[in-house]
Amino acid sequence: MAYAEKSGSNAWRVRFERDDGTLGSLSGFTSEESANEVAARLNREALTRGFVPIASSQPFGGWIEPWFGSIDVAESTMAQYLGSAALLGDI
Repeated sequence: MAYAEKSGSNAWRVRFERDDGTLGSLSGFTSEESANEVAARLNREALTRGFVPIASSQPFGGWIEPWFGSIDVAESTMAQYLGSAALLGDI
């Protein structure tokens, strides 16, 4: 978890844990607010790092056919969609 801390009399830095578990530092911030903004961004990035959406863990063909059944498009549009999926080898 990243956090801001005072570093000297008028400076701030951001401390954060690296992927290998060691403590990293970004220095040179002139205000607590700017250091907190960077710390918050690093925390958001850490939360999303490694996130794999459920749909991506399933092969394309596993959800494309149910999707075709759920959409309401013209027959010509459906034919184009089916042709594109067939080219990809997913149906």
